[in-house]
Amino acid sequence: MKSLQNIKEITDSIRKRPAMYIGNEGIYNLLYRLLNELIKFCQNDFFFITITIINNKETSLEIKSNYSFNELHSFFSKNNLSNQEILFSIVLRALSKNYEININDKKKSIIIHFEIDDSLYFNSNIDFNKLCTEISKFAIINRNSEVLIKDKRNKYLLQNYFHFKQGIFYYFDHMKSEVLKKGLFEIKYDNMINDIHYQFGIIYRTDWFPNAQQVSFINEENTIYGGSHINGIISGLTNGFRKYVKFKKLENYTIKKSKLLNGLIIACSIKTNYDPTFLGSFKQNLDDKIIEKQLESLVSKLTYEYLIKNSEVFTDFIHRFDNNHISSMMY
Repeated sequence: MKSLQNIKEITDSIRKRPAMYIGNEGIYNLLYRLLNELIKFCQNDFFFITITIINNKETSLEIKSNYSFNELHSFFSKNNLSNQEILFSIVLRALSKNYEININDKKKSIIIHFEIDDSLYFNSNIDFNKLCTEISKFAIINRNSEVLIKDKRNKYLLQNYFHFKQGIFYYFDHMKSEVLKKGLFEIKYDNMINDIHYQFGIIYRTDWFPNAQQVSFINEENTIYGGSHINGIISGLTNGFRKYVKFKKLENYTIKKSKLLNGLIIACSIKTNYDPTFLGSFKQNLDDKIIEKQLESLVSKLTYEYLIKNSEVFTDFIHRFDNNHISSMMY
């Protein structure tokens, strides 16, 4: 991408190979990435966003914010390629046959009206439910934003509103609700460490013992294969349990990571002001030692403090670490 010299070259490249820029999910990924790019550009997520599907060709995007409308106009009309991260506004324009930007002073909003060029080789028709699924993820990880999606293509208006003030805890609470029995050992954290914002929940389910479940995001990336942040949390749990065993002088028990995985549920969202590193080009597996070490230290401390205050919880885990206990073979 860096070899492209000007806006015409990159526009031509986008139109020839749209999937290279927006992926196989097409318009859904494009809108998801565009909105997250807007958040990064403005360095805040206090927006009310309305996406209106007017017909099978036309869509509008209305944004209300206290942010400067001149700056927002600049974002959506951007021609400068100096910042390679701010790109999806250019992609949207490149793929649109018609593209208009209007500022509504009365409503204090900026409206982007676009019509995807149907001569391009990807499906530009929007499935309302699929769009709602994708944009709901945006609202969860940007919890100060509100999103209203309207579909005017049918006789009766379809609309959905998304605002998840609890952020990633929405997923966490949903995962907890699927547990048949009350979970034990629950830790929640929502705070900054050295300009990195961590929000995560950790719980064990007691009804049965499946493999670990996790849902995680780093900025806008859905890290479905986990990586450094999940490794850091699991290492922190292990260290916290070891510290507790040492403090209680329980010499007959050996704490291993493998014994702490079954029944584990993790929901995690991380926001950084820098670009973290990933394994591979799809950004689904985090490879960031800074985040891993911070989470390992933090979760170790939280785990130890939790066990000190709730020592009875350890009795529910103790058989996992006793090789003489027949049920330890389950873990």
